[in-house]
Amino acid sequence: MPDSKPPNTDSPEVKNPSRRNILFVGGAALAAAGAWCGGPVVQRLIPRQFAFEPYEHIKGFRRFSAGQVSGGTEVLVGLNGNGKQLSSRAGQAVRADICTALFGPEPVPAGVVPVASFSDYNCPYCRVLSDILLSIEEQFNTRIRVTWHEWPTLGRSSKRMAQAALAARRQGAYQDFHRSLMRSRFVPTIDYLRELAKHKGIEPSLMLADMKSPEIAWEIARSTALAQTFGFRGTPALVVGRTAVVGAVSRPALQALIELERKAGPVPSCA
Repeated sequence: MPDSKPPNTDSPEVKNPSRRNILFVGGAALAAAGAWCGGPVVQRLIPRQFAFEPYEHIKGFRRFSAGQVSGGTEVLVGLNGNGKQLSSRAGQAVRADICTALFGPEPVPAGVVPVASFSDYNCPYCRVLSDILLSIEEQFNTRIRVTWHEWPTLGRSSKRMAQAALAARRQGAYQDFHRSLMRSRFVPTIDYLRELAKHKGIEPSLMLADMKSPEIAWEIARSTALAQTFGFRGTPALVVGRTAVVGAVSRPALQALIELERKAGPVPSCA
């Protein structure tokens, strides 16, 4: 039986590459983001420019390419035997209300930036970015609200871990389970997931049953439809307010973007 407490994974952050079609970030946004980061040394790491490109088919949203991604084959066919039908229904739901699909049904409070995160547990860049997001969310939870999307594209084990994390969410243990799976070096066997559930204080049998439920299949299908809509080519990927971020991004750059989005106000198409 494997150890139920996964070890920590230390990974360096991925640097941002140069960008085109430059839009300069305002000095106020940079200064505020610098205050978040805590000091002039870190402040010098904040990019002074972003390269935003509007989406032609998604009103009110834009994107920029950040760092590297891990690509794979989307895992939908075989989910409860109706993968194609599920994918079609998810696409319709996303087109009908993209903001709710991204950020959830609850209204976003004034001054809070909604963030949608798309990740895969076998993606090494996701491990770094997930730690960054969890840290920012814990430290500045009045400034951002993160919605976590499971998008397993890197094989069967990715799908199993995504299902387990979403099943853990139904018992109120998503973030703790997510963090452990991101840092784990163990193969996610059923026995391992059962022991991890015990370690996290949730009911293993209920979690394993929920992993096969239509509701969790639907959540994965909807997140996949969102990723397809935004043209994500792999994980990690974010939607920060009105800005889709393709690839790994450093903490200073992410905080600068969050501050820029906060000052810009609500996404017009989501208000």
